[in-house]
Amino acid sequence: MNPIDWKTCSGGGASGFIESFPFIPGWEFSGVVEALGEGVSGYQPGDAVLGFVRFPHPAGCYAEQLCAPADQITLRPEGLEATTAAGLGLAGLTAWQALFDKGQLQAGESVLILAGAGGVGHLAVQLAALEGAQVSATCSAANRDYLTSLGCHQVIDYRDLDMGTLAGQFDLILDGVGGDTAIDALITLKPGGRLVTLPL
Repeated sequence: MNPIDWKTCSGGGASGFIESFPFIPGWEFSGVVEALGEGVSGYQPGDAVLGFVRFPHPAGCYAEQLCAPADQITLRPEGLEATTAAGLGLAGLTAWQALFDKGQLQAGESVLILAGAGGVGHLAVQLAALEGAQVSATCSAANRDYLTSLGCHQVIDYRDLDMGTLAGQFDLILDGVGGDTAIDALITLKPGGRLVTLPL
């Protein structure tokens, strides 16, 4: 369950796109192809797949079965468990878009990921490291070893963080916290640096 799910069910989030009830929540899933629609190719019954579908319009991914657009799903990598794959759609796409589509992160650049151990943050750490960026992230001390194992070069305990000590160090900030934390972090950007913020 993602924040958008409970926010929508509480009357916020994407609730403005819900035109009729009952409403089955959920936009991401993993499963097995049961049947193909007319003209669909690239899949066959029995294929393990995952997807993030129809957002922000209702997709019904909390149901036992659903009909998903073929261009919004992908084959599940071999060895990736279904329960893990089910949580990749929204958080993974958010991390990718924030880093590369909006943040324009390039190999060799430095990125600060605020809330690095969070749902989007831990995926962003891995994607940025794979791109060849110098990755720093904030988290609690309990998550230091976890983020290091994911490829984070510098792990920063957010409870002891003085943004002034990081002034002018980063090409990009991916902000998973928002509010004053994001504003305070602006000092850590290099001239011409970028900030992409996620919380609404």
